[in-house]
Amino acid sequence: MHGAPPYTTGEPGSTARAGGARQQVLIEAEAGSLLEFLPDPFILFPQSRFASGLRIRAHESATVIVADSFLCHDPAGAGAMFDRFEGVLRVEDPQGRLLALDRFRTTGAILAEHRPGLTGAFAAQGSLFAIGRQGASAAVVDALRKAVADRADVYAE
Repeated sequence: MHGAPPYTTGEPGSTARAGGARQQVLIEAEAGSLLEFLPDPFILFPQSRFASGLRIRAHESATVIVADSFLCHDPAGAGAMFDRFEGVLRVEDPQGRLLALDRFRTTGAILAEHRPGLTGAFAAQGSLFAIGRQGASAAVVDALRKAVADRADVYAE
């Protein structure tokens, strides 16, 4: 959509149940655009396997804010965990040349260990990316750091 500020969210409570599922998203951010893609977390049920692929093609003057996250849910309340989660984020130029690549893979067994620095007491994980091809804005970086500075339940780098 030309000329409109895009903002998108996922459907509430997208779930992965026992078995495997994959989601692929392509975002194309045109010149001068500001695009936010902030879907709700995926809900991973026991024994589920989920792969999230997010490919962003960003013009040099575009800014893209994206999130990728999941949480665990065992309807029986017995602490059963998902099998595997894989997340891949690719940032490309408009011609498809790779500029950045982020990969994340974990298992329910790892999250169940409540490792400090990884998930702590939480059965969830999330990533937030601010993509600006002209370099990081010091004001944005400072604002993000200040927003999470006093939060013991957030690991931010």
